[in-house]
Amino acid sequence: MEDISCLVKIMLSYNVHFKGVRDLMSLGLKIKRIRQQRGLTQGELASIVGVSSGYIQALESNRRNGSLKILKKIAEALAVDTSELLEEMQEKANKVHLDALLSDRSTEIWYGGKRVDERKKDMLRRVLDAILLNEGE
Repeated sequence: MEDISCLVKIMLSYNVHFKGVRDLMSLGLKIKRIRQQRGLTQGELASIVGVSSGYIQALESNRRNGSLKILKKIAEALAVDTSELLEEMQEKANKVHLDALLSDRSTEIWYGGKRVDERKKDMLRRVLDAILLNEGE
């Protein structure tokens, strides 16, 4: 339990953002919006970029993160600067969407050289819920 309280203290000392990832226009939604403005289908964009339409669909639905190489190709295909796609991500880079991070089973969290397993992630969620619920008292 000491590991978890240390982790919580460290997270709270940083600019931890407890709202969901969906609060921001995600990279995927930004790609989708610009693609639609350009009148391209997912298949057409995929063909230009050299990936499958399933890959574009996964990017747009935030089920996949594209490599910088692919994001550059997408930006080129959409006739926007790569920095425009990543703008909001850069602005929010100092914040952690902890609830999404702790809920994502595919993301590994490490602390003090040790992997935080799913049971400990759940404990962290409960500790953070308790802290935040008692914050107003």
